[in-house]
Amino acid sequence: AMHRISYMLYNYKERFMSNEFCIIGGNDLLLSYIASGLPELDIPDIKQKRMDVMLTHLLGKEWKKTKQKVIPPTKDAAVRSKMNFMLELEIYLMKLREKYVPTGEVKDAALGTLLTQSNNERLIGENPEFSATKLLMVLDERLRTRIKFLCPDGEKEYLSKKLMQYKAYYKDRTPKESIYGIYAEFLREYNGRHPGVLDMAEHNANAIDNKYDVYDVAALLMVQYRITRKKEDEEFGQIFIDEAQDFGMTVYYALKRV
Repeated sequence: AMHRISYMLYNYKERFMSNEFCIIGGNDLLLSYIASGLPELDIPDIKQKRMDVMLTHLLGKEWKKTKQKVIPPTKDAAVRSKMNFMLELEIYLMKLREKYVPTGEVKDAALGTLLTQSNNERLIGENPEFSATKLLMVLDERLRTRIKFLCPDGEKEYLSKKLMQYKAYYKDRTPKESIYGIYAEFLREYNGRHPGVLDMAEHNANAIDNKYDVYDVAALLMVQYRITRKKEDEEFGQIFIDEAQDFGMTVYYALKRV
């Protein structure tokens, strides 16, 4: 990873800056070894993070404000590290996204049609990377723009009244449940379809104590990505992973998505 970064920075100085790179490792010992070699290769400002630290960092405030803790992989981590588990989570989240985001026509008695169902469906279909929260924000913005267009020129008081009438029309539908609650409900449903595969007693006990392993955190990151994320995280332009075999596929799936 170090030599690859050095090569890119030396040959493509106009395209990359050292502070947009991040090296991910499985433990602090490996990261310390990597860090010791960076000055010799003249590549300063390269960030290094353990995998669990990287994933929780990407969760941002939704991790920090709830004082969660990362624990070693639990007994059923072998299940949650597999793509079958992640794909079932994706299906569950996409259905939940559809539930949260209404596509129906919005019609005003005085102004007429504000948003059509076909346009709303097109917005959702053309933006699969938008979370439910992001889609609701965009729909509210489209609604405001449409009202401004339809209101007669010069009638500022009437315009203000209409904007207030539809203020937060979609925002009020923003998911109220936390990413932890959504994930817990998915685990219950998953366990219902695959009885005995997950140790639900252990999961429930850990959730009460705010404890999650790295595969839980990867799943939580997907919940955030599909349901609650408001904007993209552009902090890291390039990510390099050392000793990638230390983790299961679901971790890399989540990293690639977000």
